Amino acid sequence: MRVLIDNEYARLEEDDRILFVRRKAERYPSVDTFRETMSRLFATVDDDADAFVGLVVDSRAAMGRNDDDFEQAASMLQEQALSRLPRLVILMKTKVGILQARRLTGDDARVLITDDEGEARRFLHPPTAGAA
Repeated sequence: MRVLIDNEYARLEEDDRILFVRRKAERYPSVDTFRETMSRLFATVDDDADAFVGLVVDSRAAMGRNDDDFEQAASMLQEQALSRLPRLVILMKTKVGILQARRLTGDDARVLITDDEGEARRFLHPPTAGAA
């Protein structure tokens, strides 16, 4: 696993052609800080986006938020991710978090919401036809 960015809010890692944004427990002080952090993360990988099979946003360590501004920013993150990468996974810690994330992401076959990192990896690296 290679660390690309590490700050007080999140760490961007690359492993097996998968990008991981691992949220930390430190709460973003504002939605603008969230947007700035995500912009920096995307800028880091924009030139090589074709090299990756998808993005995993691991929010399991983060405190949940459901205010309108944050939800709008999270929806923008989804749009930005899927404009650069073929698939997106959001890892949540609780069933309530999973339901909230599903409400925000809608019914998009390119997006998986789960609490299981193994399932996330299988979604991003599906078995090839004929593989045992």
